[in-house]
Amino acid sequence: MSTLTFEIKVPTTVDIITIELPYYCADDYGCWAIIEENKIISVNNWQRIGQASIWLKTEITPDIKNPNIKPITREEFLEIYNAVQSKFSELI
Repeated sequence: MSTLTFEIKVPTTVDIITIELPYYCADDYGCWAIIEENKIISVNNWQRIGQASIWLKTEITPDIKNPNIKPITREEFLEIYNAVQSKFSELI
């Protein structure tokens, strides 16, 4: 199993964490599936403003290093991902 290590900067401290991949996490605005160091799926479901997005990224974004990020399960990630996909499907 591969792992990825990165720093999380908090105003008074710097925590260094190591995560096992794949890793799933979320905050109040989005969620991420870090499959490999250069394969990240970012999903945003801004229900309050009626917008959504799915991105395939090749770098760890600063959002993932936010101290408010919480780990989630693969199933929780897929639930959000599928909800966004459904929104797109309804429009097409």
